[in-house]
Amino acid sequence: MKFISNNLKKPKLVFIDGLTRTGKSLLSGIIPSFKNFEHLDFANELELLLSSYHCKKIKFDYLKSHLHKYFLEKAYNKLISRSVNFRPDDQTGVKNYAFANIYKKRLKKKEGDGILKELYVSKNYNLYQTHDMMLHLNTLKDLNLNLKILEIYRNPYDLVYGWIKKDLINRFNNDERLWVYPKIRFNNSFSGIWYHIYVRKYFNIWKKLNYYEKTSLMVMEMIKKSVSNQKKNKKKILIKTLSYEDIIYNKDLIPTLEKFFKSKKSVQTNSFLKKMHIPRKSIKDEQLKKKYYLKSNLQKKYFLELLKLEENYKKNLYGIK
Repeated sequence: MKFISNNLKKPKLVFIDGLTRTGKSLLSGIIPSFKNFEHLDFANELELLLSSYHCKKIKFDYLKSHLHKYFLEKAYNKLISRSVNFRPDDQTGVKNYAFANIYKKRLKKKEGDGILKELYVSKNYNLYQTHDMMLHLNTLKDLNLNLKILEIYRNPYDLVYGWIKKDLINRFNNDERLWVYPKIRFNNSFSGIWYHIYVRKYFNIWKKLNYYEKTSLMVMEMIKKSVSNQKKNKKKILIKTLSYEDIIYNKDLIPTLEKFFKSKKSVQTNSFLKKMHIPRKSIKDEQLKKKYYLKSNLQKKYFLELLKLEENYKKNLYGIK
């Protein structure tokens, strides 16, 4: 028995992607203010399935068949405002969307084959904020989705500091509201989330490391794997790579995004830029404080490893650009 993917309509997908705390949310209101964009959504089921496949717990035929149906259903539901978030303070709430009235009007639509026909001719991008897609890049290629990815990287010192301040490693294991991080028991009885796959070589010393060192090692290994995978992409998936600094400093951010998406900003785009305080003044002093903070809490060898990674980050974004 084998799951199959029928010749289904492939909705146009865009992922705003990057490791947790890279700054993806800066763009969550800006990009949906462009023409031909639906409002932002999350794709938790995508991330759960990809991590399950990565851990060899499901087969590829099921993964592909399910995700093709999943994205088709999500795009269909948008056109009738089914499962649309009307909570005003949520990041995915349509009140934060430049064209919120569209979803109110769609509530009056009658569902059925007519909506499916509308979906088949739609030129709209379905926008999702995701994590870790570069860790799954080889799998994404084989899924054959109609996909563009906006990939964001951040200075490794900033990233590690952000993870520490949000207590992420502990929360991954203990916060039930982090829906996409199920716990795994490894063969050596060690328990953690699937991210721990990337630090298995440290399992024999893991208990001896302090919290800052565990966080640093996990972030560094995930960055290195993401970069390695992306460098092997060879344009099979269209990826535009930005640094955090590209977003907050670059006065040409909007033309860059317009070119990549082949779309145009709307009259509301500037208001979303102002809301996110883009462009910003220099954050170098703030970054220096984070670096000193980590230096005082890490073994020298791990601090120097972060320093080397930062140097590579500053060299055309790990050589990706």
